[in-house]
Amino acid sequence: AVAPDGSVYVAWLDTTDDDSFKGQAEIQVARSDDAGATFEKHRRASGFVEPGFRARNLVFRSWASAFPKLGIGPNGEVYALWMAIPTSNPEDDGDVFIVSSTNKGQSWSRRIRVNDDDTSSLQFFPELAVSPNGNLHALWGDFRDDPVHVSYHMYYATSEDSGQTWSRNSRVTDFPTNPN
Repeated sequence: AVAPDGSVYVAWLDTTDDDSFKGQAEIQVARSDDAGATFEKHRRASGFVEPGFRARNLVFRSWASAFPKLGIGPNGEVYALWMAIPTSNPEDDGDVFIVSSTNKGQSWSRRIRVNDDDTSSLQFFPELAVSPNGNLHALWGDFRDDPVHVSYHMYYATSEDSGQTWSRNSRVTDFPTNPN
């Protein structure tokens, strides 16, 4: 992602020393101020419980939902959005989380959950967009409407306060999709 001042940000999932699908993971972010010729030392944006390769009842690799999506605000705010297992409920297949930085990635906020369901349903493949006025828009696949976790809908939420609070989640599809 490129900030208004030309800074380039790159984010990635680090599965840490415990290997993939084994426990802890981190979102790492690095910044370049010279169009990508060199990068500052990367920084940990957040740690989290890494999801397994697949969620229950799914044949696709939902694990890739843990790969971060970046967004840049009009004043250079940096946002990272991804899916992770919530620390409070290790039986949950995954929720959507966001962190932010207002100092060019030098430090990061605490993570905030974007989806508002209280089930253990998987939320996956989140995407993030930032409006010119700074409002955040998140969209993701969501199994909350199917009790057997086979079909999903797309859900949306917006934030007008830099991701600190999110609107009530809205289902934006009329008919569910079965990825199997």
